[in-house]
Amino acid sequence: MNAHTKVPTTVMGPPGNIMNRIGRLAATCGDRAALVEPGGGRITFAELEARTARIAGGLVASGVGEGDRFLMTSSLGIPLYLALMGVLRVGGTPVLMDLASPPGPLGETLELLKLKGVVGQARQHLLRLRYPELRGLGLYLCTGGVCPLPNQSLDTLDGAPTPPAAVDGLALLTLSPGQVRGAEALGHDHLDARMDLLAGALGLRPDDVDMPTLPLFLPFSLGVGATCVLPSANLLRLETFEPAVIAAQIRAEGVTTASGTPGWFAALARHLRDRGEVLDGIRKLFICGTGVSAGRLKTIRRIVPEAEICVITSTVGADPVAVIDAETLLSDGLEVEGEIALGEPPPGTRLKIWRPAEEKEQPWWRTRPQPVKRGEIGELVVSGRHISPRRWWGDKPLWQNKARLQEWAWQRTGLLVRQDEGGRIWRMRRS
Repeated sequence: MNAHTKVPTTVMGPPGNIMNRIGRLAATCGDRAALVEPGGGRITFAELEARTARIAGGLVASGVGEGDRFLMTSSLGIPLYLALMGVLRVGGTPVLMDLASPPGPLGETLELLKLKGVVGQARQHLLRLRYPELRGLGLYLCTGGVCPLPNQSLDTLDGAPTPPAAVDGLALLTLSPGQVRGAEALGHDHLDARMDLLAGALGLRPDDVDMPTLPLFLPFSLGVGATCVLPSANLLRLETFEPAVIAAQIRAEGVTTASGTPGWFAALARHLRDRGEVLDGIRKLFICGTGVSAGRLKTIRRIVPEAEICVITSTVGADPVAVIDAETLLSDGLEVEGEIALGEPPPGTRLKIWRPAEEKEQPWWRTRPQPVKRGEIGELVVSGRHISPRRWWGDKPLWQNKARLQEWAWQRTGLLVRQDEGGRIWRMRRS
């Protein structure tokens, strides 16, 4: 499909499915790059819409439909996101897992998932030899390499263009390292709300060239309409990246925004500082985690002199929780021994500080958690349209770390905080 070809309206779907966003972007800015890989490989929004529509048609022809789940373990790249979006388009559910740090008990989780198939590179399909729960499934899609086991290449999955299915339920399941059981469950509405937050409160723009170094951040920035540059690094092993390579890639692709952990940006900043270099094309950085020290923040700011730095507090299942800009943190001295300011909740987000729950209290919501008094230390809990309301565990939801009170679902963050007299929230640092 030519990059300038307008997407036919017959390929568009009704509201609900998050893939409708890609269709709208393809119709309005189809010739702009959507994804850019290391080495120069790229795909426009129009091409992304057309290719995922055909992949969806191939999935339908292969018997895939609404509710079918696919384990996705592929290395991050254009093929993975084509497959992920094709599954979302037919109303299926991608299940994302970090192979390097699989949750346990993984076999039990895989059995409960009742998977339709597996998506991954050739070496990742070898998981079938280890886990019997991955054998005998309906479809094995290979995104690269030579696989000795039965599979179908993603490149051959080509059917009649299929519009996004009219679904608004479960969109993604994520299996997180350190989680004993279950998966974080995100609906199409939660994904949509997170994209709205990026475009609104966080200020990501459709004309941005974004480098997201957090795997789940990329679909959100892509849904805003930004061009997403995949960093030349293993995003599941960020400590191994080469700062010189990333700096060169940022300059070559004209990156204007980037997201990552404090450690990622600090390593890049040290490399550039030692060479007396800066990244003057960056207009905004998103530092994601549970806080960043003033010293590290000053180091990062030196190499992006023209940029606005946004510090985002996020935890598993609650992303984002609070936002504060670097200038406020540094100019107001919002760091004292043992504490650091988190900032304000983004629009539509509710925060409470409740008495910390003991781990033995299961399920948590039965304990009738009580709020603490102003100035006292408690656990931060958060609610909002972008917050995952439950953890998935077979046919029954897990309510550990979750609470449903009246019409609101609340998420424990595990962060110990206090609120001062001015309403500002401070996180207690672990000793």
